[in-house]
Amino acid sequence: MITLLVVLASCGGANRSFQIQPIDDIIKSLNAQKNFTVILYDMDYDESKDAYQHQYQVLKSHATITDSIVSDMTKWYTVSDEFFSKASRGYGDGNCLKERWCC
Repeated sequence: MITLLVVLASCGGANRSFQIQPIDDIIKSLNAQKNFTVILYDMDYDESKDAYQHQYQVLKSHATITDSIVSDMTKWYTVSDEFFSKASRGYGDGNCLKERWCC
């Protein structure tokens, strides 16, 4: 029991709260797609808006052409500074997905 509390405290435990991010809405909107991939394409800080932003590339199966992929770029989405920071660790070196953004 004590070990569990220490682990939770070291990962943020009760201080963590779930925040819906734009990536969650993008994935929900693709629910009807058989196969899709969402890639963090670019990151930016917009000084005029004082906002952290992400842009995603969405790859999905073509509706009528077998073995064909459609690529779409999303608009820029405002994300929380915490989500931006977590995503920036490993961004560009292929480790972003491996980390799973925990702790």
